[in-house]
Amino acid sequence: MARIYWTVSSCGQRLLETIKKKCHLIKYTICSLFYNSFLDIYYIGDICMEPLIWFVDHFTKALGPIFVSGVIFLTLSVVAIAYIIGLPYWISHSITVTIVAVTIGHWLLVNIIFHYYMAFKTSAGFPPEGILIQEAVSICKKCIAPKPPRTHHCSVCDHCILKMDHHCPWLNNCIGHFNHRYFFLFCVYMWLGVIFLMFFGWSIAWDHFFEEGKEQINSATGFMNRSTGENNTQKSLLSSLYHFCIIYASLLCIGVFFTLGALIMWHARLITRGESSIEAHINKKETARLKAVGQR
Repeated sequence: MARIYWTVSSCGQRLLETIKKKCHLIKYTICSLFYNSFLDIYYIGDICMEPLIWFVDHFTKALGPIFVSGVIFLTLSVVAIAYIIGLPYWISHSITVTIVAVTIGHWLLVNIIFHYYMAFKTSAGFPPEGILIQEAVSICKKCIAPKPPRTHHCSVCDHCILKMDHHCPWLNNCIGHFNHRYFFLFCVYMWLGVIFLMFFGWSIAWDHFFEEGKEQINSATGFMNRSTGENNTQKSLLSSLYHFCIIYASLLCIGVFFTLGALIMWHARLITRGESSIEAHINKKETARLKAVGQR
């Protein structure tokens, strides 16, 4: 009886060992097929958030051409108002000031167009492919490729960017190693252009809203043609359009002055410290972490 029990027990143990070996074999097979050394709680979180991130990234990419068209439209509309309202106004007041304003204004406009075009067309810079990158610091989890120092992956462009600063929807392009200076100079010249418009447009807005003789001013700008063949309806329409253009240009210039001025100050600070926007965020978090554990 004891011998029979021992035989059954021995067979059961061998069966359990065989099952364990099979389970280990299946486990190792699955691990060999799906093993990822980067797998951690943050990686799992990224996987769970992937559908939402995919939607945001593709939505941002789809809006890129719309934002670019918006920049072009807003810029051209303000330039048109400057030509139609500002130029006749200053011609009627001072030829000398007009020459100075036209010279400075066109110089700023050329620089704005040039730097915007270069920032839009110039690639931010991709890591080299097909060669050994000896200075690579890590492997990109998305591209599964070596990442040189100061390289980050742009989820909108779906590519690693050298010295990436951010993805700019207003340019529909990443800001990185090769086009960061064009982006910064475009912002500077656009800000200077707004200051130029505010400086030379101040007297026009003041005369329109606070001084008497609006019809005389409108006539000087060409919006109120006082010929005998014009009726009151046309005069009213042109006067309303003149009023709208001044308010539109004023609000747009004020908004751009403050928002773009803050952006320029932020990027100028980063440039003086030799950082990008992403690196500034990383360094801030790392400084807080080290301070929490008593290190500096």
